[in-house]
Amino acid sequence: LSQYTDALLANGFDEMDTLLHMEDGDMKDIGINACHVVKLRRRLQELQRHGDGFGELDENNSVVAFLKDIGLSQYAETLLQSGFDELDTLFDIEDNDMKDLGIPAHDAVRLRKSLQHLRGG
Repeated sequence: LSQYTDALLANGFDEMDTLLHMEDGDMKDIGINACHVVKLRRRLQELQRHGDGFGELDENNSVVAFLKDIGLSQYAETLLQSGFDELDTLFDIEDNDMKDLGIPAHDAVRLRKSLQHLRGG
């Protein structure tokens, strides 16, 4: 579904709250095909069911603290939910992973450089 990231962002669906309130018609209007609308709707509903904790991140988590320090805390929830919940796993993140997670190129570069600096390289 990452192929729709640019269209979603361009149409103002740039925060989890706006995505959760998106109508099926909105998805179709921006070019998301019918089977992907169903898939995206299911995923959003799953996130909403488990979403009572949105914004309630563990500040003691090393990934959350690192992202906060480098000014990229807006990606903490996404990264944690995608399995990048420890710095060791975050060090292994690939450019394609960041793209698939909807992290814009400029922030992906910043994250990559900050990880290299943290690693000592």
